[in-house]
This record gives sequence, C-alpha cells and structure tokens, in this order.
Amino acid sequence: MEYQVDIEIQKPANECFKAYTEANSIMKWMPNLLSIKNTKGKLFAESSEGYFVFDQHGHEMIMEIEVVEVKSPYEITMLYRVPGAKNTCINHFKEDNLHTHWIMNVIFEFEEDPNLDIEIFKKSTLMSMEIFKKHMEESYHD
Repeated sequence: MEYQVDIEIQKPANECFKAYTEANSIMKWMPNLLSIKNTKGKLFAESSEGYFVFDQHGHEMIMEIEVVEVKSPYEITMLYRVPGAKNTCINHFKEDNLHTHWIMNVIFEFEEDPNLDIEIFKKSTLMSMEIFKKHMEESYHD
C-alpha cells in the first residue's frame, strides 16, 4: 500500500526538520510515547537504529526504527517495524517563504494482506502530521 500526504506548517523548514529528528522534541509532541532508545548510532542520523516505546492502553508497544537515508537539506527516510508490518516514510520538509510544505510518501508492507481501506491509513497519517503541526505552530521554540 502506497500513498502521499502533505501539510503546510507556519514555521521554517529547518525548525520543522530539527523538531522531527531530535529525541527531546519528539517526546513533546508524539502521543503516548514513553521513551526512545538507540541501538545503533544516534537516532536520527543516517543508518541509525533504535525503537520507540509507546503506552498502548496500559501495555508497552515497541516500534523499531531505522533511518535509511538523510538528504540535505531537509529530507529523511525512516523505516518503522512492528510485528506483521513494515512502514517506510519518506519525509520532505520544503521551505516556502519561511513556511514548510511537509510531504510524506508512505509505503506499508504487511506479512498478510489485511484488506484495509487506504483512506483510513491516509487519515491516520494526516492526523499525526496535524499533531506535529500544532506543536510547531503553538509551542515549539528553537
């Protein structure tokens, strides 16, 4: 399953990229995130690996992360793994007159065909992007 979503953020691209790729900032905006662990290098450098630990209804849920590629100035490709699924997100933070046009190309791969509606996935991705946008526009300070 592949799709693309995008959003406009009223902050410069360098600030958005920094907030999206620094553990301290991620802890402030990502819902239910308990901790971020490094297992290879320092997450969010190219070829780094680690995982997010989430609180999922009182239970810990672990999502593995691999940073596949970082391109200058503000592009990062990340691979997320949970049991039964792999999700690649190619994030482009494009500067546009001191605002950011964030474009995310998403590729999901499932071990078994879940026969799910792509629109549900798109809405979920956009909701997480909206949370980040709100954090950036209302409370982020460099």
